Amino acid sequence: MDGDADPDVLLARRLRGMRAVCAALLSCVAAGAGFGGWWLTAGAAPRRAGATDLSLTLSFLAMVLILVASRLQSVILRRAGGGPFAVSAAGALDSYRHATLLAFALLAAAALLGLPIAWITGSPRYAWVLGAAGVLGMLVRWPRRSAAARLAGLRARPPSQLE
Repeated sequence: MDGDADPDVLLARRLRGMRAVCAALLSCVAAGAGFGGWWLTAGAAPRRAGATDLSLTLSFLAMVLILVASRLQSVILRRAGGGPFAVSAAGALDSYRHATLLAFALLAAAALLGLPIAWITGSPRYAWVLGAAGVLGMLVRWPRRSAAARLAGLRARPPSQLE
């Protein structure tokens, strides 16, 4: 329990777990988009001409999920960062974790919506484009030590000094 008192050890521990979950979500999105595109180009799904109401609705939902991911993450981080809602360092790290994982989950959901859209329309581009948007969004929001330390009010030391 002595390690819990040291803010740098707490920061390193929280980031390690968060990065593992984020890497798993990123891998699922990349594999899903790649597999979905390959599956359709291999002719495993029937070709359908044009877009349907369902594919347009799912495309709109994917767009909304991408936008909501960014907005929710910024709102959660803003509340944890200061002002009348200021929290402790551990609370700020929890908020950073929740905001990041929520954004990743929403981006994964948006990206994986490309699979049913691609199946409905018969075009693998939906799986690839939404998958690429999800992967890029995740890479931009990747958990960074400097961002977590700044939010928690800590001065981040290099990982080599923590072990």
